[in-house]
Amino acid sequence: MKQLKLLLTLYLLYQTAHCAKAQHWLGAASSNYAGTNSVYANAANVVDSRHKVYLNLAAHDFSLLTNYITWNAPYSLMGVVTNSVGPQYRSDRGLIIFKDSYWQERLNGKPKRFHTGGDLRGPALLVSLKQNKIGVAISTRGRYFLNLTDVSEPIARLMNLGTDRPDFQNVKYTDQRATLNVNGYIETGLSVGAVIVDDQEYFFKVGATLKRLTGMYNAHARVEDADIEVLVERDNPQREVIQAYNLKASYGYTTEGSFDSFAPTPAFLFGRQAAGAGWGVDLGVVFEYRPNIKKLSFRDKKRGGLIGDVTKNKYKFKIGAALNDLGAIRYNNPAYVNQYNVDQRDVVFSYRLFNNIKSSNGAITALNRTLGVRPENKTTAFSSGLPTTLNLSFDYLWKNNLYLSAVWIQNLRTATSLAMQQPSVLAVVPRWERKWGEVSAPISLIDNYSALTVGLAGRFGPLWVGSDNILGTLSLLSSRGLDIFFGLSVPIFHTRTLKPLSCPVPMAQPSRRKRRF
Repeated sequence: MKQLKLLLTLYLLYQTAHCAKAQHWLGAASSNYAGTNSVYANAANVVDSRHKVYLNLAAHDFSLLTNYITWNAPYSLMGVVTNSVGPQYRSDRGLIIFKDSYWQERLNGKPKRFHTGGDLRGPALLVSLKQNKIGVAISTRGRYFLNLTDVSEPIARLMNLGTDRPDFQNVKYTDQRATLNVNGYIETGLSVGAVIVDDQEYFFKVGATLKRLTGMYNAHARVEDADIEVLVERDNPQREVIQAYNLKASYGYTTEGSFDSFAPTPAFLFGRQAAGAGWGVDLGVVFEYRPNIKKLSFRDKKRGGLIGDVTKNKYKFKIGAALNDLGAIRYNNPAYVNQYNVDQRDVVFSYRLFNNIKSSNGAITALNRTLGVRPENKTTAFSSGLPTTLNLSFDYLWKNNLYLSAVWIQNLRTATSLAMQQPSVLAVVPRWERKWGEVSAPISLIDNYSALTVGLAGRFGPLWVGSDNILGTLSLLSSRGLDIFFGLSVPIFHTRTLKPLSCPVPMAQPSRRKRRF
């Protein structure tokens, strides 16, 4: 059997280079000028925005993470994704030259994981209402995930190095496991937020996003228990087969026809024509401490009392908490959906069926034949959970326009669940921020807190560009992944309509009565 060479990885690199999508935006999500991009991190950010209107035209992020291999090639992972590798590293046919030494295994006997995907953020509109006390946003996005988790180290090595190594052959590997989830879906969201407490120094706002989910593609597999061995064919010593003495697994998928049926219409997005559909929810709350609110307020003669300057950030620090991506997609269109459970003995995976696969349907057909499943064995419904996370944030105004943020994003999905996953992250994000520009440099523990990396992001008028993992993206050090994002927007800021107070308003003093003796 031919070497796989992380066939799944390279396939995904090829696919994501042509259909890119997004993840955390650590260098931008804490910004007070991120508009709809901050609403994805915490739905409460839809209210009390520095924008009267914010229109996102398009934004994109692509990321890749693994705890199994590090990248040591003379060209960057970003060069592979964008097909910009120099001619000195290409063959006569123009193909990128790859050598085994270009990535290094990390062997420790622990389960391996691989995550890639992203987020294509389409047109989105945020509007501030009622003197900035209410915010509303409508958003569109397409999201793509591939999560390969809980992979036994021998299986990961076979996927990477292939079956033709003598030290892999005639060795029985028992109790092997792996979980694969591939998902692509469209999301249409409505966000609403409101200020619930505005008591001088203490300020609370809440928000929620209701999302309609349209499932475009899913492929998943869960190997619960497998005993396997790589054997050399007797008649052809140049070929190997994988013998599964015991295989307990389940897998499901949607056919390629689910793509052909796509139509950007309300009937498709909210009806039953797609392969799957569902609903999702984001919930968020933000508290701000505003000790200098008097200096950032105006006397409203028409309405009486004081109102805050909508053009300014008014907090010394703020704390945010959000539960994001609660929900799931239910794939139940019988025209496109297939699901099988397998509990078999003595299954042989031969190169004869898998040698010339040219499509995902071809791979599924070869797998079905190998496992001997029949039409009556299948079911036509399953659910795929969203990448549910707990997001906690702290943002501190140090002085002038310098801020320091802390961000904790905790994955709430298990490694074996049938669900999309966002690896956990802990980050500190220093930034310099002004109305028409900013720069930030997140320092992060990524991939479930297992790797330290540095990012860099900037906003230049309406343009965002950055990376949460600039070292890996540019291959400045041995890399376990990459990340890049950019966006283009039309920001319409609030304007100051009232004159500032000539002097701070004194705090009310408690009345004192004279004592009588």
